[in-house]
Order: sequence, then C-alpha cells, then structure tokens
Amino acid sequence: MPRTYPFAPQMLPYPCYGLTPGLQADGVYLHHSVLYSGDIVALNALLAQYPDAQGLTLSALLTDPLPSVRTVDRARIRHLAGSLFSHELYFAGLCPQGAASPQGALRAAILARYGSLEAFKSLVRQAAGDILGVGFVWLNTDAAGNIHLAITNDYRTPQLNLFTPVLVLDAWEHAYFSPYYTGLDAYVESWFSLLNWREAERRYNAATALGRPSGSS
Repeated sequence: MPRTYPFAPQMLPYPCYGLTPGLQADGVYLHHSVLYSGDIVALNALLAQYPDAQGLTLSALLTDPLPSVRTVDRARIRHLAGSLFSHELYFAGLCPQGAASPQGALRAAILARYGSLEAFKSLVRQAAGDILGVGFVWLNTDAAGNIHLAITNDYRTPQLNLFTPVLVLDAWEHAYFSPYYTGLDAYVESWFSLLNWREAERRYNAATALGRPSGSS
C-alpha cells in the first residue's frame, strides 16, 4: 500500500553498526534516527494543516502542484518530502560489505553508457566534487532503460514524473562527518564498497518493466 500521511520512519535494513568500518555507527544513528526521523516529524506537522495533501505519497508531494497549500509551506513540504525520499533511497541502497558489482540488465546499461564500471565510478566521484554546497548524486533511468547521472542541491530530487532513481549518494556533510570529517573523497570510496547493487537492480528492473517511472512510496 502506498505510504501517505502520517509518515513513519522506514527502519534501517541493517543495524547502525552494520556499515562499519566504512560508516561509523554513531554517524549512521545520527543520520537516520535524528536527522531523517526529525524531518518526518516536521513534514507530518505541516501536512496536519492541509487535509487535501494528506492522501499524497512522497513522490506525489514532490510533483503535485499542491494548490491548496500556502506558497511558503509548499516549499517546506517539498524540502521535507525531498529529504524523506532521498534518505530512504540512500539507506536502502547500502548494505553490510556491499555487493561487488552490478549484474544483469543494470550492468549492461552501465557498460553501454559509460564503457566500464570504473569509468562510471570516476564520473560519480567527479559529480560529488562538483556539487556546490550540499546535495546528492543520482543514477536515474527512464522507462526505456536509458540511465544517466545527475546532481541536485539541498533536498531536490530528479523529475520523478520522467525518471526513476536507481541509487543515490548523499553528499551532505552529515552523511560522512563520522568518520571522515570533511573527507568527501574517502567517503565516496566507502559508499562504493557498501552499495547494495541488488536493490539498485530491483529498482531498475521494476522501472523498465512498468514502462513508466516507478517513483517511490
């Protein structure tokens, strides 16, 4: 069943210590149980004022014009919904010890677009370094299986009516301060080592099987 108001936190699919040594338990706890969960509380508090918006999923909150919502609150709702959408994909996209490489149709799409997995990783590293301020690096697909990398600032997401995000790198400093402080490059390497490629493959296959963007609950 699609998730709507009131939103509840999605549980981590691993314990907070499960991503060590790449990501420290205290950092994962802060990221998930304080920052992400705090944004859920804030989003629910806003949506409590707007019954017309309470039946919308996260992806709909990011794409619907929300005509009944005050302009300033509309921006806040999109900011917070973007945080939930981005963080839930980020957390689901990691796993203890990671999976060595993508397989199947997603692997074929990456090789066709970028030539090699290492070339793909090099572009992700470059994209992370190119973000002005804070944001995310996304691997997206359209319904035909064409993939591309994109960066967004703050909690903005790709155009969810056109693309399905397959995986995402959180490049906010709160994602990697423990243990890397300002060491973005080292964090990106750890992110690669923890990637749950099976989840990315599932999302890619679902999006292309539907023949339309699959969005998110």
